[in-house]
Amino acid sequence: MHGIAKEHGASIEVDSTPGKGTTIVIYFPAAQPSAALGSAPRDDIEDAGRNEKEALQGEGKHILYVDDDESIVFLMTRMLEREGYA
Repeated sequence: MHGIAKEHGASIEVDSTPGKGTTIVIYFPAAQPSAALGSAPRDDIEDAGRNEKEALQGEGKHILYVDDDESIVFLMTRMLEREGYA
């Protein structure tokens, strides 16, 4: 993990408490959008009361979320998808 983060100019933040667990946050620098990626239609995302002119906050952005609790991953995935994250 350290090698990949270093290679991409990222920084790592680790918080570990015995008996409680460890949280690892990796901060990658923002990348410029690739012309090859384009902008895919988001018909699969629920409107959640937005009007057509309002852009989704995460449209065209990506988040990698990892957790060992599948129910939390499911909830975070749904929440992020509603905001337009891929």
